[in-house]
Amino acid sequence: MSYDISEAFATDRTGDVTPSELESGNVSRTQTRTSPISHGVGISFVLDDADDTGTNRLYRTLVDTWRDRDLGPGDEIELVENYAPDFLPGDDYVLLFSSSGWKAGMDRGHGWSQWYKYHLKLQRKSVDPVTGEVEYDTPPTSLSLTVEPQINGLTYEDGNEVHLPFGEGSRVSVQTTYCERGTKVVSRALRALTTAVGSDIVDAGELKRDSCRIWKAEAHVRFNIDHKHAVVRTLQKTEQLVDVAGGAEIETWKQRQAEGWLEARVESDRFDRLGFDPATTTRIEYGEEVETRYSEALKVYQSSDWHEKSRSEYAHHPKLEAYIGSQRGEASPHLDEWDDVMRRLRELVCSHLEWAGVPDSALIGDDYFKPDLQPGFQWEHPEGRREDLRAYYDRFESVIYGECLKAQTDAVYDILSVITEHNGATYDLLESTTGFSRSNLQYHVSRLKRAGLLTTVGNPCVITFDAGYLYELADEIVDEIGAVHFDESTVAARRMGREDRAREREEAREQRGEDSDDLEEDDELQEGSDEDRRPFVYLDQWGGTPQMLIDQLTDDESLRDERDIRVRELPGDPT
Repeated sequence: MSYDISEAFATDRTGDVTPSELESGNVSRTQTRTSPISHGVGISFVLDDADDTGTNRLYRTLVDTWRDRDLGPGDEIELVENYAPDFLPGDDYVLLFSSSGWKAGMDRGHGWSQWYKYHLKLQRKSVDPVTGEVEYDTPPTSLSLTVEPQINGLTYEDGNEVHLPFGEGSRVSVQTTYCERGTKVVSRALRALTTAVGSDIVDAGELKRDSCRIWKAEAHVRFNIDHKHAVVRTLQKTEQLVDVAGGAEIETWKQRQAEGWLEARVESDRFDRLGFDPATTTRIEYGEEVETRYSEALKVYQSSDWHEKSRSEYAHHPKLEAYIGSQRGEASPHLDEWDDVMRRLRELVCSHLEWAGVPDSALIGDDYFKPDLQPGFQWEHPEGRREDLRAYYDRFESVIYGECLKAQTDAVYDILSVITEHNGATYDLLESTTGFSRSNLQYHVSRLKRAGLLTTVGNPCVITFDAGYLYELADEIVDEIGAVHFDESTVAARRMGREDRAREREEAREQRGEDSDDLEEDDELQEGSDEDRRPFVYLDQWGGTPQMLIDQLTDDESLRDERDIRVRELPGDPT
């Protein structure tokens, strides 16, 4: 039986990539390098095997198998012996069967009861010829599957219902390594499941196409350790240019991780700032296509015992790997987008090798990554983008000076000092530390957002600088202004001065009345446009819809929180 379902997911998209337009320029050149190799892959899908009674055929079969074998917590058995995967030589492999507690369950009238998920794991089996002791180890190309129920009526322990984005059925999550085609990952999973429980239980024709989602994808190269410092510094520079208050992170740790010795990591959904296409996927919501961003990441890491190995051993040398951030459900890319996802990851790896000055001759081969045998990879390299982008951010120096030194208000000086000290701030924090009202703060933040200096992320929103580099720039300027113009030469002095100004503002607002929006507190605030001071109107005069208001509070993209919308309480029972 063939499990190659490539034709079912065939696409006519060529996947050509050109740099997206940036504020700082649009310069690129066509470049060709050794292609990074695909590493870890994770794909999930749902089989439409639910019957009228809400029973999932695959999931129920695994439940019955567990009970028939009288297995308990921590047990692991060989469900398939002498398994011969088509991606590994020999047949000394087994599929181990185990179970673990799942996040959800159901109340059937006797209280909430937890359900379980079931696992199949490919292992190489060896038997000691003398003692007969059996040992298992993970083969070079791994494969593991997890099966979970998707049934209406499932809830979490707190009573909240489990969301089923792709309807009822048996949900399968598969992880494997070294697979260059996404459809081949699904084929590996279906073959293992069919061997374990039978073709009458697993029907490839029941696979729900929309449910096939990529939640893990990796591409990497191994390079000579002499270039490690240059690559780490390159990632640090990238982090400064794309970081937004936790939207990216860089760690120069020196600590042991599950994947080895991690040297540096940067994760972001804004690599398009460097000239790459944005990482987006589409989903259907209320009958319309909605575009969603997902994050990508780069990391430099080595084997945990690399320092004990000689330079002649490949494990002594580090890897540079690009991967997609962990996404689940509709927010993760569809299997149809496999080629686009992998192209983007290879672009990130190759461009950062270029920026770090690592030639193809410095790539190190291992059991799977063989530079001499890898195909060439051609892409549009964002030439000079990072230098242009840094120059673009440098222009904000005059903006920060001008805003902090305005004669009519010291609001921006206090706001930026709080943001730099706390690496981002909520409106609640700004209110408590500056003494300004919410409306006053929103006015200034909106102006600085329009200028490109600040941005807001999350819900409730956090006000941050638009890039990590701007934190360093703003901190230096605020320090200088504080020392020269406010006699606040230290952070402690700046905080004390800010506290004094905050008390004065709060007292002034109390004298005007605690319900006052203190719009008159700033001369400049009064000079705002009619757009900034437009009065509240009734819903029938607004022209919007109730759903639009709901979206403002529930949609992560709106960046609103509960303090941004007012509600008038009317007399009577609110129910």
